[in-house]
Amino acid sequence: MAEKSYPVLNRFVGILAGAVGLLVLAGVGIYFYYSHPLPAGKTGADAEALTGRIEAAVRLERFKELQGVSFTFRASRSHFRDLKRHLAEVTYDDLRILMDLNTGRFKAYRHGTLLEGPAAQDAFKLAYQYHTNDFFWLNPFYALRSPGAERYFVNERQLLVTFTSGGVTPGDSYLIETDNAGLPMSVRMWVSTLPLKGLAFSFEDWQELEGTYFARKHRSPFGEVIVSDIKTYPGPPAEDRFKELFL
Repeated sequence: MAEKSYPVLNRFVGILAGAVGLLVLAGVGIYFYYSHPLPAGKTGADAEALTGRIEAAVRLERFKELQGVSFTFRASRSHFRDLKRHLAEVTYDDLRILMDLNTGRFKAYRHGTLLEGPAAQDAFKLAYQYHTNDFFWLNPFYALRSPGAERYFVNERQLLVTFTSGGVTPGDSYLIETDNAGLPMSVRMWVSTLPLKGLAFSFEDWQELEGTYFARKHRSPFGEVIVSDIKTYPGPPAEDRFKELFL
């Protein structure tokens, strides 16, 4: 029996296959255009000096003097961190999670009701990931000298930082590019959560609060990250939002 011919269907399949091929080629092209190899650098005095210039430019010492800071990430998640006691509060959707960043102690609430069991564990794990990511965008310079951070001098305006341990995704690397005064202008990221390696995000819309500086906008070719509603707390707030964490 002769096979039936479906010219319209065959033509459609051919067009679809061609379109898929073009999308694949476009994806490959985008990957290679925006991806960058991890640069080489050297540890030592030059790396430490450039780290110090960056910390001075953003007035990191004033940030570390604060009791706490609060902010909103992409208008979807709100955070408060007690910098002295290493406590964090994360609120999003109908959830509120309190956590001790040192010990892992936590309490999770949905609509004000305390969660227990797997639901509480899941809420805490996700909130911890959110807070680690979002706090980086608020102040990535806070962790430049944290345990597991290795600093490499690339050139007078570029510092490469690799986190060999700690955080949510150890092994990530960041290339901070500064202006002549040491103020960060952009960061390139080699992180496990992004398929494009070396994708650059800008530091823009700087705001000064209590003598320290925050970049509220970070732009890339594929979108932007906005950190808003930043508030600083030089001393303990009148109401301790973490008291129920230790009850």
